[in-house]
Amino acid sequence: MRDLVLNHASITPPTSHDAINWLNEIVKCIAYLRKKKVSSREAIRVGDSAAGWLDQILCQDGSRVVDSQLGREEARLLRRLRERSLEYEVDAELASRLRGCEATGCPSINLNPNDGKPLLLAAFIRGIAISYPSHPTWENDRLRVKFEELSETGRVQVSSIDIDNLSRLSHAKSIANRHQEHLRHHSTTPEDFWQTKDVVYPNLSFSMDFKGHLSKVDRARFPDAMRNLATLDAFAREWKTTRGATPPWGNLVRPESETVRKNPSLANQRVFTSAGGSKESYFLHTSFSKGDRIHLRIDRARYLVEIGYIGRHLPTGRF
Repeated sequence: MRDLVLNHASITPPTSHDAINWLNEIVKCIAYLRKKKVSSREAIRVGDSAAGWLDQILCQDGSRVVDSQLGREEARLLRRLRERSLEYEVDAELASRLRGCEATGCPSINLNPNDGKPLLLAAFIRGIAISYPSHPTWENDRLRVKFEELSETGRVQVSSIDIDNLSRLSHAKSIANRHQEHLRHHSTTPEDFWQTKDVVYPNLSFSMDFKGHLSKVDRARFPDAMRNLATLDAFAREWKTTRGATPPWGNLVRPESETVRKNPSLANQRVFTSAGGSKESYFLHTSFSKGDRIHLRIDRARYLVEIGYIGRHLPTGRF
C-alpha cells in the first residue's frame, strides 16, 4: 500500500468555490484508490508548512474556506487530516539539493526546500502526491522531481525520479492502473503473488488448492504464468461488462475432451476445492508454457472466473 503526501506548493486555490470543488474531487480520488487497494490509509502525510491550511483554506482572492461551507465528506476529509495526519522527516541536506519539478508540456517549477519536501518524500517512498490543480504542472498525473546528487566519480549531476500526482479522478484511475502493472511485473514468487492478487487480478477467483499448486511452478516459467493470468483477468473483466454467454476468450481457453470428462479417474484429477469450500470440476484449461496448464471454471450466474489449478499438464488418455 502506498502513502499519500500533500503537495504543499500547490495548495492556494484561486477561490473558495475552487477549493470546495477540489476537496470534493480528492474525496472521490481517495475512495477510488482505497477501493483499488492502492492506498489503505485514511491519513495523508502533511508537513509543518501546511498546518495552518488544515484549519482554514486561504484562497488567492483573499477568501477563506471553513468547515461550515463544506459538504459532509469534504469536512470529514479535513477532520481526518487534522486528527490523523502523518508527520514525516526529510533530510535537510537532501531537501537543499532539490532543483525543481516538471511535467510533460510544462516548464520546470523551481521549489524552495520546504515546499519541495513532500515531492522528495513521495519520490523516495514511492508515495503519491496530492495536489490542488492551481498550476498547469499539478494538472498532470505524473511529475518529474529533479535533484542534484554525486556521481560515482564525485561530480555533481542532476538526477530525477518520476512520481504519481493526484488532483483529478482521472489521475486516480491512471495511477491505479500503473500500480497494478508495477505489482504484476514485480510479482516473481508465489509469496508476492498471494500478497498482491486482489490488486493485480481483481476479476479472478482462486480455489483453496491454488496456493499449493502455485508453489510448485518452476521459477523460470513463473513470468509466463503471471502473464496468462493477467490475460484471463482482462477477459473476466470484459465478461462482467458484456454479460455474454461466456468470457470472450475465443480459442485461448478450451474445454477438456469427452474422454477426460467421462473417465472418472481423469475427471477426478480436475476436481478442486473452490474459494467457497465446495468441490468443483475445472474442465476448462489454457496453456502458459510448454507442458504447463491452468485449469479454470466459470459460473454464468455470477459471471465468475475461478482458477482451480496451475502447473504441469494433468494426465489425459493420451498423455
